[in-house]
Amino acid sequence: MLNSNDSASGSLPKAVARYETSLSEAALNCKKNYKFDLLDLLTTSTKSNQCMLGIDEAGRGPVLGPMVYACALSPISRLNELKTIGLADSKTLNENQRDKLLKEMLNKCDWISAVVHVISPVYITEKMLDKSKTSLNAISHDSAIQLIQSVLDSEVNLVEVYVDTVGKAEHYQTKLQNLFPQLKIRVESKADDIYPIVSAASIFAKVTRDRVLQMWPKEERGSVPEGTGLGSGYPGDDETHEEVIQAKKLARKREHSKGTCKLSNYFNNAQSRSSTPDALQRQPFFVRTGLVHVQTIT
Repeated sequence: MLNSNDSASGSLPKAVARYETSLSEAALNCKKNYKFDLLDLLTTSTKSNQCMLGIDEAGRGPVLGPMVYACALSPISRLNELKTIGLADSKTLNENQRDKLLKEMLNKCDWISAVVHVISPVYITEKMLDKSKTSLNAISHDSAIQLIQSVLDSEVNLVEVYVDTVGKAEHYQTKLQNLFPQLKIRVESKADDIYPIVSAASIFAKVTRDRVLQMWPKEERGSVPEGTGLGSGYPGDDETHEEVIQAKKLARKREHSKGTCKLSNYFNNAQSRSSTPDALQRQPFFVRTGLVHVQTIT
């Protein structure tokens, strides 16, 4: 957890306090989308410099918790300084490393900034199951567009945008370039491994998602008591699998429809049940009503 008292910097406590407050509000409003930014902490000179933007996400695959899109921003002239921070794809770092890097970026909030979009699992489910279905890729694209527009609206001299792709990179890049023709936009697979500014966005997204999930409200935890870990929310996480999927301790609305969770254990169990007596395999309706199968009618 970040500590607002661990630096003598005047801006760091403000940046940390803003970030911590935003996390709490995002968790409390977990049924709705929530967006926050640190753009007003940038200096005027930073905003006037030519800036680059990186965009990445966390949470496209889980069965629990939000999907988080984040963009990180800095002057292009500070690229070498970004590299010295040691930024990397958040998935290759452990929790302590991610927290340390995020704290270091908050400590430089006069020239490194971020906009974070916490997308509610309820919103994702509603969009994907609506009559006019919206794909997860479309939801992701819309979020990235909102992030770019937020930075432009803050009067930052934005000239370059780097995005970790969702779907086909060339189609995504064309879509963004048509919307923002004044910007140089590059969409690539594994952009978080290539561009430090995208790595920075990856860390903002991952830490935010993990922290929001840790603070998931009591009323949204089903019968899982407070203090009990929910894991990462991914199907491969033993804690998530045990507490959320197998035991089914959370209501279905918290296990949103992303289509990535293969409940193999459920079907394996169903297969094992197929060896039970015929009566146990019958539909409950026929068992309750006492209806029986007949061969002939006389």
